[in-house]
Amino acid sequence: MTDNLIAISSAVPPPAAAPRQLNLPAAGLPEVAADIATAPAVRWLRALMGWAETGRPMAESGRLRPADLTEVAALLDLGTAASKEQDLLAGIAVRWGTEAALLRLRTGQLQTAKRHLPLITDPPALWLRLLTALDRPDTSFTNCSPNIPVTSTGAIHPARTWRT
Repeated sequence: MTDNLIAISSAVPPPAAAPRQLNLPAAGLPEVAADIATAPAVRWLRALMGWAETGRPMAESGRLRPADLTEVAALLDLGTAASKEQDLLAGIAVRWGTEAALLRLRTGQLQTAKRHLPLITDPPALWLRLLTALDRPDTSFTNCSPNIPVTSTGAIHPARTWRT
């Protein structure tokens, strides 16, 4: 070992060991499609799209009404979670559906976007639509919490202070 920086920097590094080959099990397209169809997010949005197809009234804040929160929590099979967690997860699912343009909030009604109705029967395409909504960085999921002040458009209110 030497303390000479020139000798250290000019030394040729030892040859790197050959990388180990990584073998992953292959999955066929039908198997992947079946796994996607059973993914919780896909099941939730398929159920919500069916539930909101005819239109559901929303609260003035643009969120689910308390009576509908219970119904949506049951629809999404959130029975084992605490009540506040059920409400939060139901709100997140609705918000995710609206961010992915699968659900629309029009004139106080939550409705399924008609152009995306075929995605109910196509879980891989629905999954891809949900993932593309996550690709756009915004504050869409933060305003599901009642502790975060939001504007009428759903953005975090810049003038209000945070309360904990």
